[in-house]
Amino acid sequence: MVSNQSEYLGEADRLAQWRRAALERQRRLDELASVPNPGYHARNLAARAGVLVRVDSFLGSINSDSVDDAYAPPDRVNAGGFVFRLEQSPHPRLEELRERFGLEAIAGDGSDLERAIRVRSWIKSIWAHALPARYPPYDGVLILDRAARGVESFICMHYSVAFVHSCLSLGIQSRLINVHRGIAEEGVHPIGAEAAVEPPIDEHVTAEIWSRELEKWVMVDTDFDCTYERDGVPQNAWDLHNAAVTGDKGAVEVRKGLGAAVYDSLGDDFYIDTLLDYYAHVSILMRNDFLSDPDGPIPALHLTDAVTEPILWHRGEDMRLRPDLLGPMVVATPYVDRTPLLTDGNLQTGWASQDTPEEHWVEIQLPEPVDISRIAFHWPEWRHHYRTSRTYVLEGLVDREWISLCEVDEGPERAWSVHDVKARTLKAVRIVQPRGGGFPQHPDRLWLNQVELF
Repeated sequence: MVSNQSEYLGEADRLAQWRRAALERQRRLDELASVPNPGYHARNLAARAGVLVRVDSFLGSINSDSVDDAYAPPDRVNAGGFVFRLEQSPHPRLEELRERFGLEAIAGDGSDLERAIRVRSWIKSIWAHALPARYPPYDGVLILDRAARGVESFICMHYSVAFVHSCLSLGIQSRLINVHRGIAEEGVHPIGAEAAVEPPIDEHVTAEIWSRELEKWVMVDTDFDCTYERDGVPQNAWDLHNAAVTGDKGAVEVRKGLGAAVYDSLGDDFYIDTLLDYYAHVSILMRNDFLSDPDGPIPALHLTDAVTEPILWHRGEDMRLRPDLLGPMVVATPYVDRTPLLTDGNLQTGWASQDTPEEHWVEIQLPEPVDISRIAFHWPEWRHHYRTSRTYVLEGLVDREWISLCEVDEGPERAWSVHDVKARTLKAVRIVQPRGGGFPQHPDRLWLNQVELF
């Protein structure tokens, strides 16, 4: 049964919750101790040490060896149940970008790739690579405006966002690419020290454009102001991956713009011997509609092959768009079917399953059997709706057998759902959402922020 919502979280609990969230957002972490944790959550059995959370899939981490699907024309890219989402055209912000900076004149005449390269070199000429004062949204107008006025500088991610939006404003499809030259074991490589290990572990953000003349995606790196060719054929990120992992980097030639001169101190061989190593792992960000949807999930499609193992993005987060996510830190680890996000007490982060038409589930494994009589779920808010699943089943593990605790059919939208069940001694609890049982706008996705057991 579903219990009274106010009985679960009273006014004092909600007020404490809001105050703690406000302090965390303001980074006033030293003041957190002065605000009590909501008393009800202190009794949450799922938050105890030794709890393990397993899930069936991750919306933000798509691992696939379907390279042909990833490198299909822009309107046909599809992986993990997620179709690549294109920015609406024309978009007012893109039109502003094109007109304000005179991009038609900068791009000039020629093929899509020739025009994109001119835009790339122009963007690189505006500012020198440096950490920004704070992370801006994924908005090419804002990034180029701040950089052109000398307000602040930016890093590879921002070069690439500005490039993608500039290309889109000119009718050239483009997408963001993240590349890793190594994957860090969680808790083993401290943030900031990854590149110092051997072999180095760090990442880089670049882009690809769809060349209508070549009928293929081509990698264009704005920060390093370069493209690559093999036998005269422009290369995409996966082409470069193949060269890197097969030891065939010598067959690839770099084509630099004037902006590459700022990296001359790295040596003549840097672009081949070092920069190509980043393509050991290639991930495609599966949408470019950041202006139309500045908040929604942004799944990362990580391509795999015989020598490239799957990865897990940022602890299995749902990849709501946060400007700091693809920054100067390692955000990927070896793939596991586990995530700490659903029992860490943080209502600002969440997990979501892939949008595949099948059953999805979350399993909370306890370190020892305990008596459970109440189960609570916190649902994420997105576009002014709480993403409450309509249909699901709660099950408990008793003597190695899963038994039904309760069923929900056509459940109403709620910020949280609380279920009082017959008290039982359980070793594990799981929520199972059948095919099509999710929120109406994404019926094949199970999406949660927290699970609590009492």
